[in-house]
Amino acid sequence: MARLAQWPVAVVLSEVYRIEGEPRLIEDLGFADKNILNNAYDGVRRDEASMTQLWDAVRSVEVARRWDVEPLLGFRDPGKVQLCSSLYPNVRAGSAEGRRIRKEMVDKERDPKLARAVKENNRARNGGIIVCEGCDFRDENNVLFDAHHRDPLGKGPRWSCPESFAVLCPTCHRWCHYKAADILQPLKIPTLRAVRSGAVKLAATAIAE
Repeated sequence: MARLAQWPVAVVLSEVYRIEGEPRLIEDLGFADKNILNNAYDGVRRDEASMTQLWDAVRSVEVARRWDVEPLLGFRDPGKVQLCSSLYPNVRAGSAEGRRIRKEMVDKERDPKLARAVKENNRARNGGIIVCEGCDFRDENNVLFDAHHRDPLGKGPRWSCPESFAVLCPTCHRWCHYKAADILQPLKIPTLRAVRSGAVKLAATAIAE
């Protein structure tokens, strides 16, 4: 019985034993109930009190080696506990933020007046409320919406007009690009609406931010 200082852990079993007679907790080992095994995972207990109680109950019982359970191919016992890998990413608990820094960048030319005009056209069509063309989210505040280029600027320079855009909420805007198989071939608005409504399911894509 191993006493584990950390949890979760991976334990490579090089030798496995069974308790002869398979004693029952209440009838044979004298426990008042079966609560001693509550919250046990694959028979491994973590808390010290329960482990000690179990060990005291079975330490004098005969055990036999299970030869049918073999160690992993190529396994070598190093004689000490070693960390091999972790299921959890190495994420720092915090980080310094807010310091002003200077950046130099190259961006694509955009006309903010055109984007505002597209949103106002949407507002005029919907009785004074802007409506997302992907999910029908609606609000009076135009900053809650994006002017989405139906044909991405990443394809190169072009002449844009109001018909070149769709008005989307930020979530639908990201769905358009990052749920598509190619970020330069965004979802068409009818497809986006069908996906967002649950009527159509998309295959998983490899596009990541």
